[in-house]
Amino acid sequence: MTEEQRNTYYELEKVFGNIENYSLLDVLNKIDILYKGEKNIFEILEYINIILYKNIAKDKRNIEYIGYVEDIRKRLQTNANYNMSIDKLLLNIWKRAD
Repeated sequence: MTEEQRNTYYELEKVFGNIENYSLLDVLNKIDILYKGEKNIFEILEYINIILYKNIAKDKRNIEYIGYVEDIRKRLQTNANYNMSIDKLLLNIWKRAD
């Protein structure tokens, strides 16, 4: 695992492990790695699901968030617009976390 991958996973863990504690602007600023990670997006989405799954006991809304991640995965597999798909994922999760 490269240092860049470790940093990516660390940032994902930090934000998605406590999404309810961040404002939308904070989420968008901290998760710019999603926008830059187009090459590895399916791996990143899988890791986000792992983070959410680990925290289901803490917040039952994570079950719904996993559904959002899977929806975005399907959209991206059908060649949906990448940036718009990531925007939709972050907005849906943040909106529900509020």
